[in-house]
Order: sequence, then C-alpha cells, then structure tokens
Amino acid sequence: MKKITILLFLILSLVSCSKSLFYTYATNTDYCTLELNNKNEIIYRATSVNYPKKYIYIKNTNGYFNSKNMKSISIDNGFDLYFLENNHIAYCPSFYYDKKYINESILFYQQKRDSLIRYGTNDSLKTKFPCLKDNNIDWFPEHLVKVDKIDYEKFNLGSFKKKYLKSPQKAPKKYE
Repeated sequence: MKKITILLFLILSLVSCSKSLFYTYATNTDYCTLELNNKNEIIYRATSVNYPKKYIYIKNTNGYFNSKNMKSISIDNGFDLYFLENNHIAYCPSFYYDKKYINESILFYQQKRDSLIRYGTNDSLKTKFPCLKDNNIDWFPEHLVKVDKIDYEKFNLGSFKKKYLKSPQKAPKKYE
C-alpha cells in the first residue's frame, strides 16, 4: 500500500510540474494566446484582422518570467517567428546574432490578478525587428486573460492540422 501511495504521489508531482499557464485575448475577429511553460518558453499564437498573415507563432526561450512569483513577462531578442502563408508554414529566423537588438523586447506584459496588461506601444515594433517589419506584424493585444487551456478551434484555420498550430516546427516549411 505504501508503494502505491508513493507511486501515485510521484505521478501527480510529475503531472503538476509540466503545467503551463495560458492567457488569451478573444474578439469576433481576433484570437491571441500566450503560453508560459516550465521550460521557460514563452509562446505567442494569434490570428487577427490586424495581421496580413492568417496565423502567427512566436516562440522565445530568452524571454523572462518567474512562474512561482510571476510579475512580468517579456519576449526578448532571439525569438523565432512562424506564420501561415498559402497553406504552408513559413519561418523567419531569430536575431541571436544581431548585436544592435541584443537588449530589446518585442512584448512586455505585467501581471494584474488573473490577466496580463501590455506595456509600451505597438509603434516601435516595425522599426526594431526586420522580421516583424517584413511581414507587417505590428500589433499585439493590450490585455490577455488567464484561461485553463487554449481553444485551437478559435483560430478558425479550416483543415490546417492542429498539431502544426501547437508546434509549427514540425510542419513542412518554406523559408523567408
């Protein structure tokens, strides 16, 4: 009995360690999500009338957040951008080697209870990061609300595979 209790405790501990935090912004025309996982990855997914691309995915492993006492989140230089174009995933490489933008962030959110509030404006994004400029990505939502999970159906991308929405790195790509 003791072995079963210990085994159950270990399984529950492992399951609770892999929990991600999810935040969303949803309107009739926009669905944006921010995922924070225990690997210190920040993942932004979005469909919006503000984007010329149907779907964008930004993954950042250099971002900052503290999951135990989270007060702020930032997606910093070194992000990877994927977007849907003509039913193919396109990839725009990160900026690890561009020293000009080494200390820059594209997003900065502050936690307020169960939501995130964006600091700064969208105006300077296009000039700082060529990958965003080239693809006319110059808008991010001002606030996001905490949710239990991401509803991938709200991205409304028809027959595009859900697994590629979760992880576009696995999709067949074309490079910018």
